Amino acid sequence: MLSKYLLRYLISSSVIEATDRNLKIYKYGTEIFISSLVNIVAIVAIGILTFSIKESVLFMLLLVLLRIYTGGYHANTYLKCNLLLCINYILVLVCYNLTPSNCNVMHFIFVSITCVAIILLFCPVENENKKITPEQKIKLKKKSVILGTIYGTAAVVFNVFKYRIGILILYTLSSVTIAVIAAKLKERCGEHG
Repeated sequence: MLSKYLLRYLISSSVIEATDRNLKIYKYGTEIFISSLVNIVAIVAIGILTFSIKESVLFMLLLVLLRIYTGGYHANTYLKCNLLLCINYILVLVCYNLTPSNCNVMHFIFVSITCVAIILLFCPVENENKKITPEQKIKLKKKSVILGTIYGTAAVVFNVFKYRIGILILYTLSSVTIAVIAAKLKERCGEHG
């Protein structure tokens, strides 16, 4: 709804032309922009309410950077997407706060290797709005495995030195991996159901 008002304003201001093709592209672009802005505001608001601004910003940066390459579950409405992201972040934050700083490093190594293996097997996840060529798939897979490995390694190293940031990195990596699994399950159910 907000995207329609924005489009009308852009057309009336002669910023864009009102062709059918342009309208579809700009409508999708404004919807994505507004949804992304809502996501950022919501995560920062949760961060303010829970006194975890640094964690909120780091979560968003890590999540967005990795999801660009891996893909993952996509809700069928922007509202569901926004709600799922907020629930996802709250779960990551709760797990982060409940996890002691002296976690066994072997758990971190196991979770990191498992996440990277899942990324290697299933990524990138294609979205109906973002088709991927075979060449792009190879590049995206490499980038997602490299980035997942960097996240996993950073989580382990930070954990060894008792920096809590490693816990947040590990849970964010796990969150992206769960989104990949959810997308694959949704894809499979869609094909068979």
